[in-house]
Amino acid sequence: MRASVWAKVLYDRSFGKHTVTGRLIFSENKSRYRGANNTYMYRDYIASAGYNYDDRYVVNAVATYGGSSRMPYGDKYRFYPAVSGAWIISNEAFLRDSRVVDLLKLRASFGIAGMDARLSYDMDKQFNGPGNSYIFAGITSSNSLAQGALPSAGIEPERDYKTNVGLELSLLGSLSVEVDFFRNMRHNIRTSAAGTVSSVLGVGVPDVFTGKVRNYGGELAVGWRRRTGDFGYAVRGNIAYARNKILNKEEEYKPFDYMRITGQPVGTFYGLVADGMYQDGDFNADGSLREGLPVSSYQNTVRPGDVKYRDLNRDGRIDDYDRTYQLYAAVPEIYYGFSVELKYRGFGVSAYFQGVAHSTLETTLSSIYQPLYGNDRNVSEYYMEHRWSRFNTEGRYPRLTTLANGNNYTQSSLWTENGNFLKLRTLQAYYKLPSKIARKLRMRECSFYFRGLNLFSADHVGILDPEYVSTGYPSSRSYQIGLNVIF
Repeated sequence: MRASVWAKVLYDRSFGKHTVTGRLIFSENKSRYRGANNTYMYRDYIASAGYNYDDRYVVNAVATYGGSSRMPYGDKYRFYPAVSGAWIISNEAFLRDSRVVDLLKLRASFGIAGMDARLSYDMDKQFNGPGNSYIFAGITSSNSLAQGALPSAGIEPERDYKTNVGLELSLLGSLSVEVDFFRNMRHNIRTSAAGTVSSVLGVGVPDVFTGKVRNYGGELAVGWRRRTGDFGYAVRGNIAYARNKILNKEEEYKPFDYMRITGQPVGTFYGLVADGMYQDGDFNADGSLREGLPVSSYQNTVRPGDVKYRDLNRDGRIDDYDRTYQLYAAVPEIYYGFSVELKYRGFGVSAYFQGVAHSTLETTLSSIYQPLYGNDRNVSEYYMEHRWSRFNTEGRYPRLTTLANGNNYTQSSLWTENGNFLKLRTLQAYYKLPSKIARKLRMRECSFYFRGLNLFSADHVGILDPEYVSTGYPSSRSYQIGLNVIF
């Protein structure tokens, strides 16, 4: 069941070159589902005010006093302010009559947003539960009670301090440019205190709200539109870059800095660094590794064609102390796209391309990358072509074997792929009948069209769609031919 209540009071007044606006808003949303602790309620009191002087200087301020049922009793509400301002330079006297500059606008904003999605009910309470079983007499065991994890104190919703600076520019009625830079600081992220509290405590540690992540980046959008006689065209492109860094995670002690996630982007790949395959020359005549090569702790015996790893701490062993944060996260840091549109009389063609960059995919689909392993008795053509063998010592993947191999299939950079791609998302061509002909056919409009979706992909995976590499299913590709008639 869901219920919502929403009310708003407006105030708008203009006098001379001044315009003043005001809003008072009340919002309440409640949802109830089956099961314990499955009812949620949010209540917000919002006040906003705006001022515009001569369409040149604009200032807006918002204050939100928001409450969440997930917060502890008696401490449900938090205050979230925001302010923004803009200077429309093109409306100044020295540019108002310009034949070149249509719009020039500078804007900036700062605000605080809250999120309670990671909170749960009764985090501030301690619950006891079943413990170990003991035999006090005879052969019958008795269950016991055990102290539960300590309750969380100082429960806080996440707070995101958002800063944005932007510019909008339009020239000659054809060129448009929009630039944005942002910096967000997320505080109060819920994280476990187990990394900084010793297990000697003897009881489960609570979650704390000290996590901190910094996000920053920018976006650029450029467009050009022109029409000459019966021919018109438009080109537009945009690119967005966003990067983050973990500033605090209550991380446990790590003996080497390269093992620490603090200072890394969220979701950065973690594993061993693959360094090719063992070759025949890496072994002595009796099959043992040559002196100076590190020994794997994941497999008692390695052979030619098994994966070789870098010994990062140089202790002569490949183990968990050689795992490191490397490459990129699965979520891309760069998104970009561009579109082209051409029109001539009733004919038209448009295409939209979209891509991502700075992304790492994990190639864990066993039917492709782990043949003859477990119950899988198949070998993909791709693996056969790229596997190591004595006839292909430069093969990318390890030798074929029906035996379990902890060395080859442990998490490492070998089982990753560059996740960058560029796709032709949509392609459309159409012809629109002239109005005179359409009217003779008793139609207001009539057009024929062809539309294709996901027609082309340039990527580094090749055999699988990089957007669905973990599932093995490709994105759908479709072709449509149609007739659109309006009577």
